[in-house]
Amino acid sequence: MICFLFFGLTPLAYGISWFEKEKEVPDEYLTKLFTPQFPYETIKVVEDSKGRRFIVIRAKEKISGKALNEYDNLLLSRGVSIYGTFHYGMFSWDKTVTDYAITITKKVEGDPDSIEISESVVKDPKKNEPIVAASAKGREIRIAIEKDFGKRWKNIKIIPDKEPEAPEPKIGRYPGFKLRYARNRPASQGGGWIFIYVSKDSLKKIYDYYETKVKRTFVKAYGFPFAKEMFEDPKAYSQNPIKVFGIKTTGRIFWIRGYNQIPGEKWNFIEVKGYQSLDPNLAGFIQIEIMED
Repeated sequence: MICFLFFGLTPLAYGISWFEKEKEVPDEYLTKLFTPQFPYETIKVVEDSKGRRFIVIRAKEKISGKALNEYDNLLLSRGVSIYGTFHYGMFSWDKTVTDYAITITKKVEGDPDSIEISESVVKDPKKNEPIVAASAKGREIRIAIEKDFGKRWKNIKIIPDKEPEAPEPKIGRYPGFKLRYARNRPASQGGGWIFIYVSKDSLKKIYDYYETKVKRTFVKAYGFPFAKEMFEDPKAYSQNPIKVFGIKTTGRIFWIRGYNQIPGEKWNFIEVKGYQSLDPNLAGFIQIEIMED
């Protein structure tokens, strides 16, 4: 998938030499999780002299773009999301991206409404900002990770046991929605409310439901997926990484917007956004955000 950032780098990438002395740090869990589908010689976790860790894969042949895309798909099927902004060409510790992370998710035994995540955000030691963490050069892939990645886990309750107190949205609530979060927007931001719901229903059904309601309610209304084939291709995804319930991942997103601007009457609007991760551990949970005045 496009969000997995690989590009040819010089030895200056990461601010280290590709030949710097490194020691292996045995980690059976990560080496198994990141094992590629293409023929390889070795996969191991190493630590350099500055204490930075990398998952290093040595392939038997030069790594192609197709192989990298297939590898990204494989990782996603295992609950591993590579999240970040595109970066091509020369890279050094002096150049950073706005956000970057590698996230592992797993289901919680006995609690179908929760998941666990382990997240790694590698930072520039000088600026303390996230950096691009995955690269490929020749026959080698390097993925920068934090030392406790895959060992430190956080439980996230996706479907709440109790909903927060809030009014119902004017546009209505889709059947079966559970409210996770709601806040009143200050007048300086236009007023109104923001609601975040979770559903286990079909993304298309939710889209069709709100598109119909918005078009009936507002003078000007339109809905659009990010691509025409979003509901036809189950693997279609957003060109940019997304966050679903605060989890950085790869997924699908849609918008539906409507507004009234009738002379002599109050301006009012609505925006409905839907998010679905392609991570199989998250895909069953749909996040819907409704913002209205």
